[in-house]
Amino acid sequence: MSSKADQLIDAALELFDERGYRATGIDAILARAGVAKMTLYKHFGTKDDLIVAAIRRAGERGRAEMFTDIERRAPTPRARLLALFDVAETLVTRGSFRGCLFIRATGEFADDDSPIKAVCEEHGVLVKRFLAGLAMQAGADDPGPLADQLMLLFRGVLTAAQSNPAPASIAPIIASARAAASTLIDAALADVDRDERAPHDAA
Repeated sequence: MSSKADQLIDAALELFDERGYRATGIDAILARAGVAKMTLYKHFGTKDDLIVAAIRRAGERGRAEMFTDIERRAPTPRARLLALFDVAETLVTRGSFRGCLFIRATGEFADDDSPIKAVCEEHGVLVKRFLAGLAMQAGADDPGPLADQLMLLFRGVLTAAQSNPAPASIAPIIASARAAASTLIDAALADVDRDERAPHDAA
């Protein structure tokens, strides 16, 4: 992708975060990027095409950062599942947090046939696949449902923080989500724990 296209994507992401998708006009993006209108149409065709490209870029960056952060924070797959909520806390307590770009996009483009909604769903599938992989490594017999449950809690934290970002309000929500996640992880891995204890207990 050309440097001009990258400039457009980066400028668009900044403005979508600041103002929302529909409220951000093409002229504002062009001014922020410092490029001509013909450059936009050459690389993306329409504003919706630019939104798709921007969300896809945000997903690639966000997943890389999230997965690296989770692996850095915890040494085992089980602990990494719970570290998802440390990452959530970091995200929502940033001074610049205005809400999840993917949740906001899905809200603005809710039609089932929307390519914008589709690229948001693609991001969610890839995050869940990562969590399911951790659950499988931890020994869960059925990792898919656990990944779904953790994603639901994670998204709940992001949505709550968007609605009421005050630290005093979001801190107990994060704590509750982390506690619920811990309970779900313990339940999903209960058989693993019993198997690990069995040889010792028998001795």
